[in-house]
Amino acid sequence: MSGIPASWGGRASVRPIQVSTSRPVAAAQANRKESDYLVPMLPFDTLERSIQEYKARNPHRKFINEKMLKIKADWVTSEINDLNLYSTNAIDITDEDVVEETEVKQPEGECINARVFLNSPLQPDASNEKHILQRIEILGCSVTTPTRQLRAYGGLVPASRDQSALINSLIAIVKSQSGLDLSPIKKWTRLGTIDYEAGTPPTVFFYPHISDVEGNLSIHTLVKTTEETYEEEVEEEDPETKEVVKKTETKTKSNATKVMIPVRMSLSTLRNYSLATTTHHETYELCAAVDLFDEWIRRDFISGIADVLNERLSATDFEVEAENQQRLRKKRRNEEEVECKRRKESKIALLKKQWELDDVGKTDEDKKDSESQRSMLLRDLDNEEKLQMEAFIKKQREEEAKEKEKTQTVDILNVKLFEKFQFIDRPRGVGTLTSTVINRDWLAQQLLCLKEERTFGECLLLTTQNGKYQKSELANYVELATEKKLVSEIEEAAPAEEMDVQEDEQQHDEEVAMEEVEE
Repeated sequence: MSGIPASWGGRASVRPIQVSTSRPVAAAQANRKESDYLVPMLPFDTLERSIQEYKARNPHRKFINEKMLKIKADWVTSEINDLNLYSTNAIDITDEDVVEETEVKQPEGECINARVFLNSPLQPDASNEKHILQRIEILGCSVTTPTRQLRAYGGLVPASRDQSALINSLIAIVKSQSGLDLSPIKKWTRLGTIDYEAGTPPTVFFYPHISDVEGNLSIHTLVKTTEETYEEEVEEEDPETKEVVKKTETKTKSNATKVMIPVRMSLSTLRNYSLATTTHHETYELCAAVDLFDEWIRRDFISGIADVLNERLSATDFEVEAENQQRLRKKRRNEEEVECKRRKESKIALLKKQWELDDVGKTDEDKKDSESQRSMLLRDLDNEEKLQMEAFIKKQREEEAKEKEKTQTVDILNVKLFEKFQFIDRPRGVGTLTSTVINRDWLAQQLLCLKEERTFGECLLLTTQNGKYQKSELANYVELATEKKLVSEIEEAAPAEEMDVQEDEQQHDEEVAMEEVEE
């Protein structure tokens, strides 16, 4: 399905796109049922969750840390759409530079295990070649000693009720572990808290809103350098005897061992990450944070879908509006035709009265002489009526042409809305299969998980668009994400976008020129 993409950055775009249709909907997908979806239908706004509830929400997690007591989904206190996945900046993994490990002094007293949850900003993609779950990337690290494990950056910090103090301590730890400087980021969200049995400090994940910062950030590998002493036998010439003698020298060499290596993994991979009883507890924690992050995205995306479906119920149907205008024009044309006839007949009636007065005292021969002149007057009235109607129709067509020009529409795929549907379309729970169709009844149940109070019937009215579709009828979300836009609005926005592109190119050229001068 082709079209013009909606704005990816707040402006309408006229760049053509092609949504891939190379994957035909298989018979099993075309007959998809509600039972095919294993994503649980539980309210999003539950803050504290027992281990039983966590497992119910994430049935794919067969194993969890035995010491876990409960999990807090702290993200639920955030506003809808507070999470922005889309941005032009990124976190670059730089292999050229490394960070030297320094001795870390463990805090005394009560502690909290603070961790940072990092994700790479996302770019809208309508190609449909790669599922959005595979394109959302999470950044963690692979720890090589004492055993290899996957974890999030961070560590123990002094316990505090002041969240900014916790974040500042976390920023310092992350910088020492990876060289990543998160201090420019002003907006942080507490993603979740994992509570353990007595004696084990809780683990708190914080989410930095990287999309609010301009430019790219860099992250490096943490290495540990050790000195190794060894003896080496060398040959030297005795200055007196001139004989070659062997001597043993003590030498040292430096060994650099990679301690923490940045790792970029897709949300899909981490949601499907295989956990076992032997998995390190920090890997369990990262996967639990991934589950919370996934649910946060799902809440915001489903809320966005609900808003769009609500708007569609009250939105102007351009085709219906065009039909209404056509009926109105036809009605006015009929009324004008009746009015023209009425005016002509009124004039004829006046003429006939005048002729009756004129015929008084005339002979039949005189009356006959007047008939040709009177017939000509009647023909003139017929022609006048015809010309009036032609002028009215011409004017009406000109107005219609102008109206069509103003109301001419084009189908545009809202890429971000398409990806919202794609994100929640995951049969078998955490799979990434996409057929671009979704069960309306299942979608209605997802809407029930939002904080807004809706009956199931109200949710069904949204998904079936007030009964326009049957609830058993699969919804093609390429069509649902396609919007009708006025061509005039797109044309007005296009010059502004082209100007922005030119300004960006000019700025880039100036930066290149400055670099050449500096060199």
